[in-house]
Amino acid sequence: MLREEQANFGDLVFIHGFEDTYHNLHFKMHAAFNWNKAFCPQAKWTLKIDNDMVANLQRLDFWIEEKFKKELITNKATIFGRPFIYSPRVTDETNYKYYVSPDDYAGKYYPPYMSGPSYLLTREAISLILHYASQVRAIHLEDALFTGIIARKANISHCGHWSKFNTFENMSDNLGCEECVPLLITTVAHQGVNKTYKELNNIACL
Repeated sequence: MLREEQANFGDLVFIHGFEDTYHNLHFKMHAAFNWNKAFCPQAKWTLKIDNDMVANLQRLDFWIEEKFKKELITNKATIFGRPFIYSPRVTDETNYKYYVSPDDYAGKYYPPYMSGPSYLLTREAISLILHYASQVRAIHLEDALFTGIIARKANISHCGHWSKFNTFENMSDNLGCEECVPLLITTVAHQGVNKTYKELNNIACL
């Protein structure tokens, strides 16, 4: 699938120097933010989205204009998404995927951070993340690291939009509308990418 994507569109970025594993996700995200700043400095908004998610970009553009821009009055460095509050650091070493040593992060709870599968960042937020990244000890949980630990140090704001960034539930649980436009921008592809993308685009407001 990746070879076909690259052959047809040439839109893949290849990162070298580390193995593509869950515990190296923070390296991948840091490289992605660096690439974004280097090659898309004019982009005012960046949607971070996992490969098992789908997004309606026309709807994203609508809500940026109608909602998100208005919420930048106090701080242009803002991340939009689903915030996790009081998420505890996993201390059970047998839970290898999520375990973080107290040597790497000593706190009982992580700072508030955005759910990793999809969130939206402003250009100013990415710039500050990159500036402050070298000032914190890295952990492999990329969402807690970049949108929580580093974001707090960099004074980046969070703006919660649970109805627009669906990361876990079935799409049928998030079918609200405002101004006759569906709220939902991103959703997890529970039924496969093609089918879920079609369903996301076909949400109707009654």
